Amino acid sequence: MSPDVFHSLYKFAVIRNPWERMISFFFSPHRQTQNWNRDEFIDLLEKVPTMFDYLNTHGLPSNKPEVNFVMRFENLENDFRKVSKILELEKFQLPNRNKSNREDYWKYYDSELVDLVSHKYAAEIDYAGYSFCKPTNQFV
Repeated sequence: MSPDVFHSLYKFAVIRNPWERMISFFFSPHRQTQNWNRDEFIDLLEKVPTMFDYLNTHGLPSNKPEVNFVMRFENLENDFRKVSKILELEKFQLPNRNKSNREDYWKYYDSELVDLVSHKYAAEIDYAGYSFCKPTNQFV
């Protein structure tokens, strides 16, 4: 694809909170993992590329995605509607696939794991303004 064609296209990407993404990936159906294992999680963390590394392996600029819109996974349905409207696509419902029944992502983390993810995914955390969020108002 020529640079002129590439620049003429409307490009979008989806970003997800790295702490939540890693827990989701750990319990992903393709891994057939049912039980939490901290050591396995650390091993997996070393293998999963950052968003920017992934883009770089596909020949795209890796320091900042060259896209028109970045959808947040946490707001995917609304953000997808915006992109669909811009691209004049027919309305349709996004399928909900690979939904798990696991606990909230923050329940799997201790301070060391939070720091490991923070360090590895620092660029995308900074890019999207993510933070590790643990609810402070737990009702008992």
